[in-house]
Amino acid sequence: MTPGSAGIQSGRRRRRRGRGRALGRIAEWGDTLRESFFFLPGILSIVAALLAFVLIDVDRGMPAGWADGALFVRPASADGTRALLSAIVGSMITVTGVVFSITIVALTLTSQQFGPRLLRNFVRDRGNQLVLGIFVATFLYSLIVLRAVHQDAVPHLSSAIAVVLAIASMFVLIWFVHHTATSIQASQIVATVAREVDEQLEKFDDFDPSHEDHEEDEPSNWPPVASTVRASESGYVRLVAIEDLVSVASTYDIVIELVCQPGEFVNKGSEVARIRSKEKRSPDDAIEDGVQDGVVLGTQRTALQDLGFLIGQLVEIAVRALSPGINDPMTAIGCLERLGAVVGALAEKAFEDTTHHDEDDDLRVIAPCPTFADLVGLAFDSIRHYGASDQRVVMAVLRAQDVALSQCRDTGRRRVLEGHVSRTEDAWRATGPHASCEDADVQLAVTAALRPRESRSPNTTSED
Repeated sequence: MTPGSAGIQSGRRRRRRGRGRALGRIAEWGDTLRESFFFLPGILSIVAALLAFVLIDVDRGMPAGWADGALFVRPASADGTRALLSAIVGSMITVTGVVFSITIVALTLTSQQFGPRLLRNFVRDRGNQLVLGIFVATFLYSLIVLRAVHQDAVPHLSSAIAVVLAIASMFVLIWFVHHTATSIQASQIVATVAREVDEQLEKFDDFDPSHEDHEEDEPSNWPPVASTVRASESGYVRLVAIEDLVSVASTYDIVIELVCQPGEFVNKGSEVARIRSKEKRSPDDAIEDGVQDGVVLGTQRTALQDLGFLIGQLVEIAVRALSPGINDPMTAIGCLERLGAVVGALAEKAFEDTTHHDEDDDLRVIAPCPTFADLVGLAFDSIRHYGASDQRVVMAVLRAQDVALSQCRDTGRRRVLEGHVSRTEDAWRATGPHASCEDADVQLAVTAALRPRESRSPNTTSED
């Protein structure tokens, strides 16, 4: 799918994209760091500590009385400087606690209303991490400068910078309150997830219906299975490092057939891959270690190679909004508007190639990935099931499918989408009887969605 899984349509393009997969594990580490709440604050704290030590040395090298004529630095006694820095230190640690409390409350509300998987978006939010980092850095900087204050040596420049940081922190606190109030709104959460989906879709190649696979890529031409590789631990597949697996397969002249894909849960001892070889081959520890290193497992799913995870987040928000306890169909409709655009973009992308070759264009890795039909089903099935009795939701589902059909050129993919339109109509009728006007509106939406692509004017959907 995305780099490291699929989306390649020719041997030449496959090798070019393969070089990018060598960075797959680094990208996975980067994704893990982005999801941590300590990395950015830790970096800022280190920078603040270094800045404090440097400025203290600068202060010590200044001639006596230099601050008397300075524009932004006013001389103060040692006791006054200590009192000022002590106030900053105390206020910063207090504000940091308040920020942490606000963040926990926001995470709790988000988990209850939108689902625990959405917590990842708040933890990854650079704004939240930056705010926490600024407060901790200001606290640490002021604490170090406070320690350097003596009766005969007052660090005027360092203490002035501490005041500047404290003032800046107050503006940051105001921004943080606004940012938190905005980020927990349903429309903002949906937009954030949709934006991340768009970023992942940009990594896909454009779909080429005329593409033909290599003859050796056909299953009937695959070498026989010589051995299997089993998982050494349980967890979700976070990353499949295709380039690493291709290197292992090329070294031992084998074909590695993966039986799992990013986003799937793997149990300890379950089959992860099959080793295919033209020659009989006994299990090899080096090959097994190479395969296990190339399939990275973790405690939770990640969007790095798992587009279904992001689509599932939009679906989860919509399904929760349709629950009797929340009963918020407008949020579900907002999710469907985004899903229509996502599926429409998917219809123009190539992501179903499951074979990967080495520099000599020999088949080396077979890696499964979701099909277009899988992702369309993920986008619409659950919402259709839970919202089938609400005419507004059904109309929104049909509009989303109409948007996707308006962008889809491939006949096979259009049939998939048209099948979902028919299922949506069937689900609506199964919850009847309904008012005749509601039935008429749904029928009009179905007819509009199923009209031939040639009869559509540009940018026209059933909303017209």
